[in-house]
Amino acid sequence: GAEPGAPGAKPASAGVAVNPYELDISAMDEKPWRKPGADLSDWFNFGFNEETWHAYCQKQLQLRRLNTMSASIQVVDTGPRDHQKQGGQFG
Repeated sequence: GAEPGAPGAKPASAGVAVNPYELDISAMDEKPWRKPGADLSDWFNFGFNEETWHAYCQKQLQLRRLNTMSASIQVVDTGPRDHQKQGGQFG
């Protein structure tokens, strides 16, 4: 299904889905939500407009990249350290 707030995203070609967060609506030839008498809520959900949707998409892409990067970082637990024996110093 369509992502919440996605403005009428259509497949790039038959059978190929477009990630709505990567769809550059500013590059679209037609912007029906800009036509006189158009109801913005027919194209954007949750109070989004063209500008706020773009900002939301950028934030989502950033968060998804960070999540992907942090998921690939291996954390190794070396066990508890006794800091008292080291005079309170980490090391």
